[in-house]
Amino acid sequence: MRARNGAPAELVLVLLDTSGSTLRHQGLMAAKGLLAMLFETSYRRRVRVALMQFGGREAAMLMPARRPAKNQRPLLEVIHGGGGTPLRRGLEKASLLLRQERLRNPQQRQTLLLMTDGRSRDSVAGLEPTCPTVVVDTEAGSVRLGRCRGLAEALGADYVALDSLPRI
Repeated sequence: MRARNGAPAELVLVLLDTSGSTLRHQGLMAAKGLLAMLFETSYRRRVRVALMQFGGREAAMLMPARRPAKNQRPLLEVIHGGGGTPLRRGLEKASLLLRQERLRNPQQRQTLLLMTDGRSRDSVAGLEPTCPTVVVDTEAGSVRLGRCRGLAEALGADYVALDSLPRI
């Protein structure tokens, strides 16, 4: 389904945690694997995808909303982790982007895919996602804090553990 202006009627915004904690136990690497599958599926289904990362002290756009290229490997290779976890800043920037996209295409179906290990000190109190949201828990290893379930609940989002998803 396409919007009247020719833009795809669906947008998935991926908000990727690239903080230092995601480097432990290959959490970021696993998230990038899921991203590769999402890009491939979105390319085939003609779904627009935007990619934003949050790590260090800032949240930054890595890929503006568009239909992914057939090969996104170069983009995935430049994603590195480190620093703190500015979760709230990432969610605020994601919300702003989604509102802007909604103004351009009011009929567009939107989904926010938050990929994080949940290891942030930021509060999400008062934040309300503007679209259906899924928290993908990337926490790995034998010692897990399990914060993503609470994060999903606080945001009114669905929860999925990355390691519970089928491998392709």
